[in-house]
Amino acid sequence: MLIFNSMILLILLLMCVSHTQVVNYGISYKVYTSKTVAYFTMGYIVFWASLRIQFVDTAAYISGFNEAETGIDEAIQALFQEGKQKGFDFLQILFKTLFSESYHWWLTLIAVATGVPIMMTFRKYSVNYLYSMYLFVTSMIVVWMFNGIRQFLVAAIMFGLCDLIIKRKTILFIVAVLLCSTVHTTILIMLPIYFIVFETPFKRKMMLFVLLILMSVFAISPLLEAMETVLHNTAYASNLEQFAEDDGVHPLRVLFKAIPIVFAFIRREKIEKINNQFINICINMSTISVGIYVIGIFTSGIMIGRLPVYFDLYSLILIPYLFSYVYTDMKKQLYWGLGLLYLFFYFLMSGGLYYNSELTGFIK
Repeated sequence: MLIFNSMILLILLLMCVSHTQVVNYGISYKVYTSKTVAYFTMGYIVFWASLRIQFVDTAAYISGFNEAETGIDEAIQALFQEGKQKGFDFLQILFKTLFSESYHWWLTLIAVATGVPIMMTFRKYSVNYLYSMYLFVTSMIVVWMFNGIRQFLVAAIMFGLCDLIIKRKTILFIVAVLLCSTVHTTILIMLPIYFIVFETPFKRKMMLFVLLILMSVFAISPLLEAMETVLHNTAYASNLEQFAEDDGVHPLRVLFKAIPIVFAFIRREKIEKINNQFINICINMSTISVGIYVIGIFTSGIMIGRLPVYFDLYSLILIPYLFSYVYTDMKKQLYWGLGLLYLFFYFLMSGGLYYNSELTGFIK
């Protein structure tokens, strides 16, 4: 917990000396955050993610890397093997063959490949970069960079490619999703989502689409639960119990995830008048996320509770925008109020966090 506390402290200190400059055009906006601030905040998180040797499923990833074969032929064969992570295995073997046999460098590469797209997207679209980073840590999404890294890697990559959604580059988006699905198949949920996120938030058509998506997720939940059973026969078996303790569907978590949607719904008419395309997308993504979380409460599946990770990052851009341009009459109060509320949530949910590396040893 000490490591994660230090992340919050660093962000708060940087808030005292830096801020995001915004040029607002109504239906669009441009932001500027110092590269030094952006790289330093995410770099600090990447640093600790790279050094870890123990954190929930980290041992399984280290074991998988150490046991992986080497050779170009083996890497190519991995692409034609049965399984749901052939792309990940291909990259792992290729890295071990061409670059390094040290799992530390492999974890570093994954941390960088995950952190950079998030950092760049926040820097490009968040009207308050450091506040988005603060929410990234206090909402516990940051834990994904230490646990569940294969799924979060593809989530971060697709988040970094959000311009494909904004500019409606349909073919490129589909190709990107299909490539990412070789690393983690659950990213395929983004394919139907792509075709509905352009709808006006909270309108009947959009809510109907959301309902259909949620019904589909509920329908496939038995299949996802069967996948969990399969995991009992893999290297991840020892971690399932730990996953189950925090499957992402704690009612309190759902309540906090719903906060930006509630704020957006209350002033939906003003949002519709502004008609900022990217913010509309963020609202729709966040709405879908909350819906899946709600389904997760009533199912026993771990996998269901982990699907919203593909949409959660959008809410971290949405929240500061709502406070800065929709709730202008109470901007300061909301920034402070929600900041303290999320800090309370963090301390409530982070009691079991620990960290272990060769540099620090085991610490909580």
